Amino acid sequence: MGGIAFEQMRQGHWLMAACCALYLLWWAIFFWPKVCGGSAHGALRVVGVAAILGAVVCGLLGASRVCGGAARLAAAWVCYVNSS
Repeated sequence: MGGIAFEQMRQGHWLMAACCALYLLWWAIFFWPKVCGGSAHGALRVVGVAAILGAVVCGLLGASRVCGGAARLAAAWVCYVNSS
């Protein structure tokens, strides 16, 4: 059971890293150009919107995977301690 829990946590951490990367991409598209007085238009704007939506999905899935793995690991630990 510990192997499954660690794999869930590992997947969750990768999803959270993807969430961070997508968030930074969104930030760079929508806020960095404003330093020069411009704004995102056309395809760049679509990429920015897709990036923030992807960040939301990755963040939610990542958090649930990390929490699910931690819950399984805690349950396995309790079972181990009680059997000792």
